[in-house]
Amino acid sequence: MSGIEIKGGCQIKTAHVTGCQGVVGSLGACIRCEDGSYKLLSAAHVLTQHDPDKIGGTIWARESGDYDWNNTGLTVENHVPVTLYNDSSQNDPTTSKYDLAWADVPLHYLVDEAVSVSCEIERIGVPRGA
Repeated sequence: MSGIEIKGGCQIKTAHVTGCQGVVGSLGACIRCEDGSYKLLSAAHVLTQHDPDKIGGTIWARESGDYDWNNTGLTVENHVPVTLYNDSSQNDPTTSKYDLAWADVPLHYLVDEAVSVSCEIERIGVPRGA
């Protein structure tokens, strides 16, 4: 393949519509949903910093060992909202269960393209489920 291959475990970040850069983190995985669609999963603290205004940011990725960032052409579709606190000593905090954000992956990204998404996770392989 001549372009970038996005695998679980590669480094990702987002460039938001405001132009500011997101934090760098790891891509969780690309999953196939029951309806046949594909989603790229990662932590909301990486892709949106839990800020709904950052949904729609462009996802950038780089392969292990690479220095250069590549625009994947994918955008953050949504995230699971969490309750945030400015003070870590809340009396009765709401416990958030998920730290999840995702992007929809067009089917043409699953074949040899300039940007290719793989369901493989680096050094693990393809999860098969239960």
